[in-house]
This record gives sequence, C-alpha cells and structure tokens, in this order.
Amino acid sequence: MSSFLHLLLFLFFIPLFQTLDLQLKITEELVTLQNSYLKLQFNLRQPQLDYLAADFTGKGFYGPNLFAGRSDPLNRRGLVLERESSTNNRRVVFSSSSGASSSLTVQTLVNDTSLISVRVSNIVDSVSDSVLTSSWTLSLSKNERFFNLSTSTRVLASSSSVTSIRLSSYLNPVSLTAFSSRGSLQLAYPNNPTYFGFSAPVERIFALGSGAGCVDARITIPREIVGLVGTSSGLFNSGWQVVLDGQFPTKDVWNSDGWNNAKTFTTSAGTEYTATMTISPNNFDFPAGNVSEALDLPIEHVQAIYTGVYASPAGALVSYLLPGQISPTIAHPQHAYQDLYNFYDPDSWLSISSFMYSGDAYLFNEARKLLERSAGSMLPSGQIPHHFDVLNPIYTAISGATQTGPNIFWTSAALQYIKNSGDYDWLRRFYPPIRKSFDYLLNMYHPNVGLLNAPGPLWIDVFIRGNYSSDSNAFMVQLFRWGSELETFLGDTTRANYLNGIADKITEEMNRLLWRTDHYITQLNPDMTIKDMVDYDSNLLAIAFQIPTLQMSEQILKRLDSGSCIHGLASLPRPTYVSEKYYDSANCYGGNTGDSAVTMGRIGWADATARRVVGDLKTFENVLLNPILNLLNKNTWLYERYTCQSQPTHNPFYIEYPEMVVMLLREIAYGIRISLLEVVIDPWISSRFTWDFGNLYVQYSQIYLIIRAPGDGSQKAFTISGLVPTSKYLVSYRSGSNQNTIIARTDGQGLLSFKSPTGPSWVTEILKE
Repeated sequence: MSSFLHLLLFLFFIPLFQTLDLQLKITEELVTLQNSYLKLQFNLRQPQLDYLAADFTGKGFYGPNLFAGRSDPLNRRGLVLERESSTNNRRVVFSSSSGASSSLTVQTLVNDTSLISVRVSNIVDSVSDSVLTSSWTLSLSKNERFFNLSTSTRVLASSSSVTSIRLSSYLNPVSLTAFSSRGSLQLAYPNNPTYFGFSAPVERIFALGSGAGCVDARITIPREIVGLVGTSSGLFNSGWQVVLDGQFPTKDVWNSDGWNNAKTFTTSAGTEYTATMTISPNNFDFPAGNVSEALDLPIEHVQAIYTGVYASPAGALVSYLLPGQISPTIAHPQHAYQDLYNFYDPDSWLSISSFMYSGDAYLFNEARKLLERSAGSMLPSGQIPHHFDVLNPIYTAISGATQTGPNIFWTSAALQYIKNSGDYDWLRRFYPPIRKSFDYLLNMYHPNVGLLNAPGPLWIDVFIRGNYSSDSNAFMVQLFRWGSELETFLGDTTRANYLNGIADKITEEMNRLLWRTDHYITQLNPDMTIKDMVDYDSNLLAIAFQIPTLQMSEQILKRLDSGSCIHGLASLPRPTYVSEKYYDSANCYGGNTGDSAVTMGRIGWADATARRVVGDLKTFENVLLNPILNLLNKNTWLYERYTCQSQPTHNPFYIEYPEMVVMLLREIAYGIRISLLEVVIDPWISSRFTWDFGNLYVQYSQIYLIIRAPGDGSQKAFTISGLVPTSKYLVSYRSGSNQNTIIARTDGQGLLSFKSPTGPSWVTEILKE
C-alpha cells in the first residue's frame, strides 16, 4: 500500500478520543498532574492523593472529584498511607494525611511532551510518632486515561503493637466490584460501613455509580486487598485497602468489624514494602481501564456498552462466593431474588451475550463458568436447571411452570460463548451436554404435527402457555438453525440437514396452523382448540427469525403497533409490552398477574430484531434503542419492568434492560454477527465506525475496512453490506508472513461476499479500487 494511501486512511479515520498537552504544576501546597483525560493532585500539607477527576472524552472538562473528600480528624480525603495499632485493646489509626514531615520532598523525574513522572518522598504515617516513611512516584502519559502510582514504604522503627500497614483509598462512587482469580464480588448501599478481606488475589477492582463516575484499578501487591463499601454519612462510599503488612481478621465475608479483631505484629526497622497501582478514573459510571484508543463510536454508545456490561451483569456476578453463579440484580445491599441464581429464562443468556460482546477475557471466563455450572446439574433427560437456590438446582420456575426456556437459552448462551470466544477446544469438550440439551428439546417435537409440544412458557414463567405454542416454536426455528450450523462446523452434515429440516417444518406449520389473519395465536391444543392472547413477544420473535413472509410481518406489526401499550407512552417509550389481551389470574400460574401489564427488555430485543428484518429504522432508533440507552447513561442502573404508563416497576438494579441495550448496539445498530461459519457486518446506523472490543476489531467504511474476528485460522464466509454497489474490492488476509490477496465485487445493493481466515493472528483488509 502506498504511503499516500496510508496518509489518506489515517486522515479519514480520525480517532474518537483526542489528546491535549501534559501539564505539571508544583506549589508549596500541591503537586498537580493532568492531561486531557484526567487530573490528580497530591496534597503536600496533608500528604495524600486528595483530588482525582476525569473527562472520558479527552477534552479536559473534568467531572467531580472521585475521592470521597469527607475530611475526618485525620484529614483523610483520598488515598493515604495508614498504620493501625492496638495497645491495651485501644485501636489507633495513624495516617499520612494528619500532617507533613519537615523532610518531605518533591522531585521531578520526567517532564516532557509525552510523560510526567514525579516522586514525593518522606511521607510519614505520623509526624509525632513515625514508624513508616514512604516514597510515591506518580506517572502520567499524554495519550493515556490512567496514571501509575508506585510506592515504596520502609519501616523506620520497631513497634510491637501494629495490626496493619496499608494504603487506603476512600472514594465517592457507591458500588464496589472486584474481579478475583476466584470469581467476582460486588456490593452497594450497605446499611453500615462494611469490609471484605479477599483470600484470593484480586486482578481488578473498581468503584462506580450514582453519577459519581468510576475509579478502576489494577494493583500489584505482596499481600492482600480489603474492599470497602460505606454510607453517605461516613468517611467513604466505597474504596479499598492495599495491605502491605498485617492480616485482615475475617476473610471472604462482608463484615462491619473491619480491623477490630486483627492480631498485632512487630515491625522490624528497615523492612520495605512495595506496591504498584494502575488507576483509571472516569467521569462516567463505568471502568475505563480496558477501553481501546482505536474505538470510534458515538460517545453515548461507548458509555452505554460499558455501563450496560460492567454496572449491571458484571456486578450481578456472585462467583467469588458461589462459583459459576449470577443474580438477576446487583447487591444493593441484597439481591432482589435473594439466594436464587442462574436463571436461563432467559436472564443468563442475556448476561452471557453481554459478557461476550464486551471483549473482556475475564468476563469470557466467567461466562464459561456460568455455562458449566448449570450443565453440571443437567438431568439424564437433558433438562437444564431453571435456576439455583444457592447450590441446589431447581428445574421448575418460581411460578411452578416447566419452561422450555432453560434449555433453549442455555444452549443459545453456549453457542454465544463458542462463536464469540473462538474457544473451539471447549466446544469439543462440551459438545456432549450441548447435544443432549438439543435432544431434550427434540423429544418435544411431534413430526406428525410439525411443531414442538411445549410443557410450559418460553420466557414469561407466570403465563400459562404450552402445547403447540407460538413462543417456544418461534425460538426453536432459530435455535435449530444455529444447531445446524454447529453440526456443519463439526462435520456432521446428516444431523445438520436434519435440524435445518425441522426448522423449515416448524416454519411451515406455524404459518399453517398458528396463523390467524394478522398474527400468530398463543397456542394450538392437541384437541384443536386454541388460545389467543395476541402475544407481542411470540409474534415479534416470529418476525425476528423470518418465519412469516414480509407481507405477513407487516400485518403483524400493523396490529401490534396499534396497541395502546406496546411501547408504553408514546411520549416516553419503553420497549416492549407483553400482549394485547390481558393475562388475568385465570391465565397465570398461581393467579400471579405481576407480569401481565408490563414491558420487558427481552421482548424489546425481539422487537428490535424484528424491526431490522422489515427495515423499520425509525422505530428501532426512536422507540426501542435510544430511550432506554439514554435512561441507562443517565441512571446507570435500571428497573426490571415498566408499566403501560412508562413508569418503572418491579425490582430496581435489574440487569435485563442494560443487557438489551448492549445487544441492540452490537447485533443491530452496528450489525456485527459472528457465527461458526460466517462473519456478518451489516451496519444500520453508521457508514463509518471502529468497533474494538477485545478479540473483535472492525474498522468500517465504504472505502477501507479492517476486520479481526475470533476463530481458529480456518476460513469463514464474510458478508459485508453498505459498500459501494457494483465495485471491485481488494481483499487481503494475513497472519505473520502468510498473506494472500483476492479480488471481490459487490452486487447491485453494495453487498460484498468472500472467504477469509479468522483467528487471533489473522487480519482481513479490504480496500476499494
């Protein structure tokens, strides 16, 4: 490629995030470091980091201080050096913030256009009774939204009464999440300040929420981390302690005693401790530590994706204490469904989809553990647990219904993991339970009718649905097509054709037996009687999976869109309502009508997918995506449901709507769909963007594209839409020294098709001639 063309492409793809000059200012009171993304201050009078603010967009308009800023008698307002001692059962905390040593010094190590590095030395734990001295090196680069803190702490004098030597961070955001090698843990809004001592290494810890922004840290330490979650009336809302010496007395349980029962130890003069932290502040409520500089999407989309993943489903993981489990809500401080976890009706499918779209390797691993946890309790029949009551698998819904959903959505989630991780070794190891789950569903298929005879509802557990129902049969069309692709990938064309044939037959029979004028009925019973609630969910699923013809789809949407509640208030849309006819107590298990007059995020996903099929961009953007996206960016956490009047209802801090937003952006707005055999790039809202999340990179325009997608080096079929019609494109794919170039041509609609290898080392480059 010519240097001129490289320059042209560089100018064409202007990155989303721009940077400004570095600045260092040192006065008698403060050391200030800042770039366009963040500003931090070290207080020289009361030694501590007491100011940290950020601007995620890189324009230098910083948000509020992320440190708590609530001065106590020791003047602790941010990140401080602390020593805690116990003498005659009297506990005393000493803090560097109580005052500065006369020997405190500041040394500028580097101050140029690309890097600032400053060392503050002789920070002591107490001016009058110094046991510790510490040196902190602060480093900030021009092009980064993080800073590095390296500390070296030395014992000056022996002391026999010490219980803890630590670096404590007192923060303003309200929710704390820790990613440990053992699993994830989160807590927000406790009744009293509470502490958690981790026995396992913490890989990443972040605090976010309540519009306060986020502090995201990766810490290298010799000992342990203690998580802190407080109250608005205390010293902090959240934070953590990097323990340099001492042992937190109570491990792996939230408790309010803190260090009260810690054992004393004797310090030895000359002992040295080091700790290194990489800290990424953000004025938005999501961790910014793994955001790519190449990412080029509208800022509101970036915010919604990261908030939608990390504030809700990542926060709902309980895997540190219960490996492979997730709640439908974050802990605030309790989970809404108490000790019930891993709902595949379809909650955990939505969560796993969000994790896979994040590109975060840690969340990939958590997704895999969620799948394995439920597979481990699969019955001999192939039935997947509906959920877990702590450690006990439960095979029926809370309502008492036996749903098709758990098997459908566990299998769909397993395929999501495989397709988006490229972990084909796991596929081959876990193919037996995946096939067994398919077989469990196949046993419900009646060849003489051509439909599944479902024992209960698909994904609304309180609704009495079953027999030859439109909800389960609609989803099975898509699941069997995914299954056919799986078998093709594995080389079993016989089973692939069998599954695809069943999907075709269900499509045919739904259109013959379940269609009535302008919609699909709820169910056909074996005695040929029917039930018809004009269900919005099953009809939208049918369109989404292309079961009706385009004319039939338009008839369905005309009927559904005429409903008074389908999207709540027209002036305040909330996607998407459950049905035209009300499910009264006689039509609900146990008479529970709690979900009979509400919207659901899962139906919003079906609605959006259906609108893509028929090309209804206006409804997608103005009704389904943007209202919830804006609400998510404003509030961070969302309610479980909304009423016909668009009012929030049911449980707060629920994960479903944030996950819906993530899925709509990836699958529909940007049209990125990865399968075992295909890579589809079908953007709907943008003609130029760069998607860069972990193992998936898509740089898209009509002139030039770069794609790196998960795979194992084998070829996949690429289908890319929105390009210049009837044009020639050079397609080059390379991995190291392996390279090949082919010529491909778009059709009259701007659709480009070719084959190219995918995998971590393979890059496909596409250039219009």
